[in-house]
Parts: sequence; structure tokens; C-alpha cells
Amino acid sequence: MAVKASSKASSPIQAVLGSDDAEVKRVARELANRMTPASGGDFACDTIEGQVSNASEAATRVHQAVEALQTFPFFGGEKLVWLKNANFLGDTVTSKASETLEALVGLQQLLEKGLPEGIRFLLSATEFDKRRAFSKALVGFATVQTFDHMDTSRAGWEEKAMVLVREQAELVGLRLDGAALELLAVRTGGERRTILSELEKISLYLGGVGAVGHGRRCAFARADERDRRCFRAGERVGGQKHRRSARAAGVAGAPEGRFTD
Repeated sequence: MAVKASSKASSPIQAVLGSDDAEVKRVARELANRMTPASGGDFACDTIEGQVSNASEAATRVHQAVEALQTFPFFGGEKLVWLKNANFLGDTVTSKASETLEALVGLQQLLEKGLPEGIRFLLSATEFDKRRAFSKALVGFATVQTFDHMDTSRAGWEEKAMVLVREQAELVGLRLDGAALELLAVRTGGERRTILSELEKISLYLGGVGAVGHGRRCAFARADERDRRCFRAGERVGGQKHRRSARAAGVAGAPEGRFTD
């Protein structure tokens, strides 16, 4: 997973983008909470849902965002406009449609001129084509954070995955040695959700904060293999019970495969 951010940390225009949808949504939600004025009440945040099914809907959402950015709160003060989970900025028919592109030009022009004092804009999108004109312009006037899934087809992805594993481990109070980092990075393929799930298991095993070295790493490997053996044994027992029940009920051709309920 790659994470990139522009240097405009104080910009009132923020964008959270990338193919790692879980991380994009998490970061955007936290950012929205920080950007929403505390004193704005019910009018502090205009949220515009960006999930659309065609170009007409995409254009409507963009126009709504433009209108919201140009509308001051009823009682003055500040507000946030959040175009949330937009799916019309990628390489799709809807994204390429002239109606969508024309609407985005209007939004781009407004943002490039600068927003009125106290007005803030947040864009979050998991489908994002960097080749588009709007995408290229965005980095010129916004703080952009990008979160993408790890590309395991590229050389060196393991090292990047190890960095991600180390960062996530530190967040949950775990210290992993080099071999443990490599084991977890390769096993998870650098997928953030899987990494977090595995780290939670390790943390429970250790009873909280701890270091993972050779001995404990071997223990995890043995425990993991034991769990797999128990699961396979459970499947066999369950399958036998299922077949006996089916034969008792007079069902011809009782299945010999896995037992599922």
C-alpha cells in the first residue's frame, strides 16, 4: 500500500483517494470530524453522497457540491462540504461521459479560485484516475492523501508490506523482529485489513503489549497449523455426521464432500 500526501497541510480543500477503500473511508471520516466546525450545529456539514450509477447522477452530485460551497450557513460562521465516496473519478464510462466532465470543470474552476472564508471542502473517492484533468489539477489546490492496495506484481512489494506491518504493529503496541515482519508481510500480501486481523490475534495471544521474536514466532506457526488441523478434523467429523443423517433419511447419493450448514 502506498501513502502519499501533498504539503498543503492547512489547506481548506482536502482529498482522500485510493483503491484501499477501508483506509480511505476511515481517514476521510476522521478528517471530516476534524474539519467540521464545532460551533456550526446541524448546518456545520453538508454531506453529498458520491455513489452514482450514471453520468446524470454524477453531474447532479457535483452541482450539489458547487451549490453547497457557494451557500453560506444560515447564521454565518463556518461549514464543511463533503463529497463522500465518489465513484465517478475513475476509468469508467460514467467518469468519461461529457456530462460528468463538464460538471467537474465547474467544480475545478471554483476550487482553483479559492473558497470563501470559513468554507471547507473534503473529497473522498476509491475510484480515481490520475490521468484525468481534474485529478491533475487537484494536487495544485488541495491536500491530497492517497491510499492504494499493495501491488504484489511489482518487485519489492515485500519490503513495502513489511513497512506497513511494522507501522500497524506499533499502533497496537507490538514489536516484531525482522523475520516475524517478513512472515506476516508475505502471509497477508500487504492487505491492511488482513494485517490488522492477524495483529489482533497476536496481541490476544500475548495478552497485550509484547515483542515477537523467534520463539513466539514459532509458537504462532505451530498454533496456526494446529488450528488448521483441528478445522480439517472438524470438517471430516461433520461430513460423516451429515452423510449418516442423509442415509438415515433415505437421501440417495449423500454427499461425500465438505460439511456445510
